[in-house]
Amino acid sequence: MDKVPFEILAAILRVTVHSMPKNAALNLRFVCRAFDTALKPILCQTLNLEFTRLSRFSHRRPPTPEGLQTIGYHCTSLYIDLMLLRDELEVGFLKTLFRDVPSMTEFCDTLNTRYCMNPRSFTEEEYRASVTELLFYCNRVERIRLNLPFPLVGPHCTAVTSTLANTFAALNRKEDEEVEYSKLKVLVLENAADISICSLWMNPLDVVNIRKSIECLEHFVISIRRREPLLDRYPIYAISLWSLIASASLLRTLSLVGLDCDHRPPKSIKHTVSSTVDEKLKRVEISADFFSSARSIFGKTLRELFLNEVYLKVSGTEPDQTHPFKVLWVGLPNTRPREGDIWVAHVIRENLPKLRVCRASRLGYDFYGTEAGLEACQNFDLDDPCGLKRTLARRFVEVVTGYDQPKLESGEPCIMLSPQREHSQVWKEELKPVSKRMRPSEWDTIAYQSLVANPTSAWLRSIDGIFPNCNKGTLDELHAIAQTACTGMNKLTEHRNSLAGEALVVEGGDSGSDTINTPQVHQVDWNQTSLQ
Repeated sequence: MDKVPFEILAAILRVTVHSMPKNAALNLRFVCRAFDTALKPILCQTLNLEFTRLSRFSHRRPPTPEGLQTIGYHCTSLYIDLMLLRDELEVGFLKTLFRDVPSMTEFCDTLNTRYCMNPRSFTEEEYRASVTELLFYCNRVERIRLNLPFPLVGPHCTAVTSTLANTFAALNRKEDEEVEYSKLKVLVLENAADISICSLWMNPLDVVNIRKSIECLEHFVISIRRREPLLDRYPIYAISLWSLIASASLLRTLSLVGLDCDHRPPKSIKHTVSSTVDEKLKRVEISADFFSSARSIFGKTLRELFLNEVYLKVSGTEPDQTHPFKVLWVGLPNTRPREGDIWVAHVIRENLPKLRVCRASRLGYDFYGTEAGLEACQNFDLDDPCGLKRTLARRFVEVVTGYDQPKLESGEPCIMLSPQREHSQVWKEELKPVSKRMRPSEWDTIAYQSLVANPTSAWLRSIDGIFPNCNKGTLDELHAIAQTACTGMNKLTEHRNSLAGEALVVEGGDSGSDTINTPQVHQVDWNQTSLQ
């Protein structure tokens, strides 16, 4: 060991720790001083700040100034995990809900005492002070991942909003003559709520903190959970979200992930009654105006676009009052879109001149309206007009990237017309030869990112590029909380059904004819919560 050059030893250790869990790799530092010297720059790249490091009920010690001074120089990434944090309104709702189930009283009291922000656990001011202290000693931090609280019941987002506001306040570091801070380059936000984004953007102080914090941001990943049930507030949310994104003027990659899906295989139609930029949309439901907004912000720079499980929001009224083909992914062959129509493939091809890579998977529609209105839409453009059974995603990519289309089933040419008449000849001249055997990686997002490159998701698995960002202890504890809440829901249902049965027996009715609905706990596969 003593005869091995330090450079070779360091290279061997770097390769070794890449295949090990981080906790196991940390133990190697204690083998000898050479191991410690070689491993410290690798193992100390990311500093974790978890709920258990902040709570006074935890046996785990928070980071100390002495320890931070030792490793601060090597730290370039910060991983903050507050998924265990509960919302006081959520706990209050559970207390009210379980008031007739005495066995759940202790559970609710524990949630309020141990898992909410309060003087007995930790306060907002203490959280902000902890983050500020970390950034002071680790002044080279330029990558941050923040796992926000995940509510189990109801739309309550106070804890999410508070955590976001205090984090951005800590990130808005004041200029210090003695300390030179690195600018934030990578930001990953998981479990952000639409209500929280709107709330932050309505507070001038929060807006200043956000803009100052992300002014040099290059890579932005944000997973959003829809909590606002009112459709008329969607424009406010859209404006707030795009204002947030537009504040990062140096942005190179953007990944928007919607986590309000049900984890079932996606359907083609979901019916709901009444600088250089790489962009990725995953598991989101958006209006067609989204692409008009993207055009105005990224139109001159966007080079790569990835869509995965994206649903276009379509609203329909009565069949005789709606234009069934106003909003489409691909559009109709040999038909020019009318004024006001948004055919997304046409919009992208017309307005994103620098786009070089476009991939799509599992595109569909999210229809708001009546059954009659849905029937009037005639299955949108989901069916392949050429009879080749190509998916909507593949045909979308072909139109965006300018591939010539095969002939229609009737034998007529299949021509996708430009919205602008003066551009029709240009579109025709730029067409690529029709490809009958396209490899999946040439049009499918999942295949491309698995086999070729994954430029937008490099930060999803690991914020430092070495060790995955997964806290098994947090996921296990969240699962235990969810299971206990589900047990309480079952007991509450049994209690209410028994009361309903007794009342019906007294009245001489049929006890099986009455049903009582109770709120549902969000069922979550915690292995899916870390962004893939």
